[in-house]
Amino acid sequence: APIRAREATVLAEQFIDVDPRYRAECVARAQVNALYLTQLLSSQQGVFPDSLRHLVQTRFDKLAPEQRRALHYAAVLGNRFELTLWRQALGLPGYLPTADMRQGLLREVEPGSYLFVHDLVMHCLYDAIPTLLREQLHGEVASLYRDRDRVLYAQHLLRANDPAAFDALLVAMAEKRLACQYDSILARA
Repeated sequence: APIRAREATVLAEQFIDVDPRYRAECVARAQVNALYLTQLLSSQQGVFPDSLRHLVQTRFDKLAPEQRRALHYAAVLGNRFELTLWRQALGLPGYLPTADMRQGLLREVEPGSYLFVHDLVMHCLYDAIPTLLREQLHGEVASLYRDRDRVLYAQHLLRANDPAAFDALLVAMAEKRLACQYDSILARA
């Protein structure tokens, strides 16, 4: 359950053996979720606690194979994504997430736009995708972005370990340079 930012800070301060900078990172990363905050603070710096991975994986494992496949694509698309793009990635024009997926994993933030209930849920699912499958999914998603968004196209090619990623990054950088949007492309590279 969400807690206030100040309450999260007070809760984190109870972990006196944890470096103050790491505590602050955990507060930000937990996004005012007390369970996630305590689990992050109890883990080694920069490592997802097994308890969180297990919690998310257990919920994931209970889903039908087609739902798990859809969540793999969702994790590759990112924390927030559009239903139309998700449907295209899945190759299912009428796809809608099931109630099981919307309870504890995803939520519709506005019609046709979905968000993982927490960044950590998305990261746990993403990290659990086998490397070869993750690269394949990134390649498929990249093709969806080819004519829509040069930066996301390049980013997904890069994560797919596609040799065309370098050229795509150069094209995206040139496009952003012409539009004077230097920071957005540097953040992606």
